[in-house]
Amino acid sequence: MGKLEQARAVMEKAKDASGGNPDTINELAEIEFDRLRADLAVAEKQAADKPNDAEAQAKAKEAARTLNDFELREFQRRAERLPTDMGLRAELGIRLAKAGLYDQAIPELQKAKNAPGRKQDATVWLGHCFRAKKNPRLAKRSFEEALASITPGDQTHTLELHYWLGCVCDELGEKTEA
Repeated sequence: MGKLEQARAVMEKAKDASGGNPDTINELAEIEFDRLRADLAVAEKQAADKPNDAEAQAKAKEAARTLNDFELREFQRRAERLPTDMGLRAELGIRLAKAGLYDQAIPELQKAKNAPGRKQDATVWLGHCFRAKKNPRLAKRSFEEALASITPGDQTHTLELHYWLGCVCDELGEKTEA
């Protein structure tokens, strides 16, 4: 029995002994997150090692979908339990966006923009939602807002946001800004 399985067994006993205490349920979910992330890492490695293997690519996509589906259900549960926790709202909004549920993701992400330390994530994902919904003007505004919130020296996010801004400017026909 591996460490994750041992941890799961201990937390199952704790959950039963506590009558389903929410903290033990959260810990069980964190263990499942770890297991699903490990499965995804293995599947992604196999897919990277065999880029022409359709089965390996499909397994990696399925592992990513399984992880996101579990995270989505878990963050919905947590957000229902703690509706004023904007960090949970951000996580929920991101998972909704990854699942393609943009109409549900947008209000969650708009609320989460005010969460300490989550403005950049929330506004980037809002931009992706608006772009997916064919609203490049709002996508542009979101990406510009995210760009303004980047800490100096964050080269990776700066380049990524400039790329997405260029894409939406191109969609808007703003060739000079793109």
